[in-house]
Amino acid sequence: MNGFSFSPFPVFQTERLYLRQPCAGDAAKMLLLRTDASVNAFIDRAPSRSEQEMLELIQRLNRGIENNESAYWIISQAPGADLIGTICLWQYEQESCSAEIGFELLPGFQGKGIMQEALQRVLEFAFGAIGLKKIEAYADQRNKASLRLLKRNGFIPVREFEEQRTYGEGTYTMSVLERINPALEAEK
Repeated sequence: MNGFSFSPFPVFQTERLYLRQPCAGDAAKMLLLRTDASVNAFIDRAPSRSEQEMLELIQRLNRGIENNESAYWIISQAPGADLIGTICLWQYEQESCSAEIGFELLPGFQGKGIMQEALQRVLEFAFGAIGLKKIEAYADQRNKASLRLLKRNGFIPVREFEEQRTYGEGTYTMSVLERINPALEAEK
């Protein structure tokens, strides 16, 4: 990512949260997160089936980190505490110096400002330390909470498109939002 190295992996502590690299011990909670019907209602992905599958996913995520292709943080409430959500920067585009952000949170922790806190810290890192010029986010239009969170954090809707579900039936409308690096905005 823009000549940036994720070695050592950037670990963040906020007022209430601890963001760290995934490890094998996260497999059970990651399975819980990725099989929760309310979390997956707005995400078109293959249903997760086992802890072994999550261990393989964690290995792929960590390879992406090692290769400086993406950054994937486990959100917990303290060092050593269980996963309550995830947040990531991925789909890095070298030419435009941009990436996509994604996040998910267990239902029992939603509506408490947790993702707001994690998102602010990751945006600060992405625009500051990495120097990204733009970050995109994709959200199903029915996911009002995610859209509100993104807009509250400076993301602006730029387009919409309808997409056929890969997993499941029907179509859905996806909103694409973007946020420009505040330092670039200040130069205008």
